[in-house]
Formats: sequence, C-alpha cells, structure tokens
Amino acid sequence: MIPQHPDDAVDPRWTIGRSVAEPLAIAGKMSREEIEDVVDGQIAEVGLGGELKERYPHQV
Repeated sequence: MIPQHPDDAVDPRWTIGRSVAEPLAIAGKMSREEIEDVVDGQIAEVGLGGELKERYPHQV
C-alpha cells in the first residue's frame, strides 16, 4: 500500500527525524552517528532546514 495523503505517510507521534531514521535503524547496519548523518543529509537534500528534524509532521 502506498499512502496517498501526506498525513498518512508518517506517524504523527514521531518527529520528522525519527520517521526518516526508523528504516535505517531497523536495517541494523549503521551506527547512531551514521544514521544521524544520513538523516541530516536526506532532510537537506529535499530542501528542509535541519531544525525541522525535531518537529512533528503537523508542524511542517
């Protein structure tokens, strides 16, 4: 299933950073520092500021 509504794409109880990091943590092949670096890079790549990493989806 592919969510079509933006509100359904992420868990509203998780921060943006946690939502991006979760699949990397589940894979278990990266350290926390590596995951943080990837999350920061992905958030920057889509044009969001780093401060949004600690916000919740409804705050974006």
